[in-house]
Amino acid sequence: IHMATIQASESVKTRIGAVAVDEGIRHGRLTIYPVRERVASDEHRLSYATLEDALRAGQVEVLELPGASVPGLRLRSVSAAPVLVLDGEEVIGGLQNRIANASYLVGQGEVTLPVSCVEQGRWSYQHEFRSGEAMMARMRYAKHFSVTDSLRAGGRHTSDQGVVWDMVQEKLVSEGVSSPTSSLHDVYAAKAAVVHDYAESLTYPEGAVGFVAAIGDTIVGAEIFDQAGTAKALWPRLMRSFAADALDPRERDAAEAPARDKAQGLLDEAAHAGKVEVFASAAMGEDVRLGDAALHGNALVYEGTPVHISVFRMDPPTSGSMWQARRARQWAEPHELNVEAENELDSADA
Repeated sequence: IHMATIQASESVKTRIGAVAVDEGIRHGRLTIYPVRERVASDEHRLSYATLEDALRAGQVEVLELPGASVPGLRLRSVSAAPVLVLDGEEVIGGLQNRIANASYLVGQGEVTLPVSCVEQGRWSYQHEFRSGEAMMARMRYAKHFSVTDSLRAGGRHTSDQGVVWDMVQEKLVSEGVSSPTSSLHDVYAAKAAVVHDYAESLTYPEGAVGFVAAIGDTIVGAEIFDQAGTAKALWPRLMRSFAADALDPRERDAAEAPARDKAQGLLDEAAHAGKVEVFASAAMGEDVRLGDAALHGNALVYEGTPVHISVFRMDPPTSGSMWQARRARQWAEPHELNVEAENELDSADA
């Protein structure tokens, strides 16, 4: 096994083990447990910009591929610092709205980023791409499996586009939102007031490097960053995405939120995950995938630093038989997938 692979894998587990959760902050069905470093560190921090800030400063441009392609977008950067694109981050415009299939760190120049469409009913140019919201955690969880599947099969960060569209449609129906183009962004537009109320009630606590989230009485996931500045910058967007999950009428109300030790338990499980796989990122660094029977996650690691870690512990989505078939394959032994078989599944999806 290549030493860089071992180092990337260990760096993720070490980072998760180096943080601890605070008492939860609750609003409605959503409880957020801030995550802080156990020991304050003066180590050198990576320097990078968020995609939203880089777009606002005119340092990056998002473009359609030549000839246009649903699962890919070009990102052209003149930024002196790398640019962080968050897993599930939405870019609005172009021929259709897309979301990033993983977290990417992009250097100067031009790179093609694997994305998924979250607006099935439009294929006509609207305007230049701009920063949008973030895909809800439950959808990112479903996407995680198909991207992991694709990485194993051929090293590509490709999602199952059919599953993504199914999940968007399911969300539109469950929330009673009408969208002429089946756009995920229309959920946020329709629920803007209540989603923003959640975000304003669950504001960033200084010093936090991430959080664990619970919906009702269930711990559902965690987001951890390499530094507090990144967590602070992305906190409102992530609060809105988890709020959009919590609003789902299928979610249960609960008299009490889970105890803090339940939130800490999620991180402890992730730090000792039995299955860890490392792949090359589509941009800079490595993409680490971890999981076991109950927990799954992914991380972007650059120069030994886990820039962003996501952990999910949820009930499997129920958006169709293809999802269930893939779900059964992905974490069964052995891990290796046959490329020809994967291509057959992709053809069947199309």
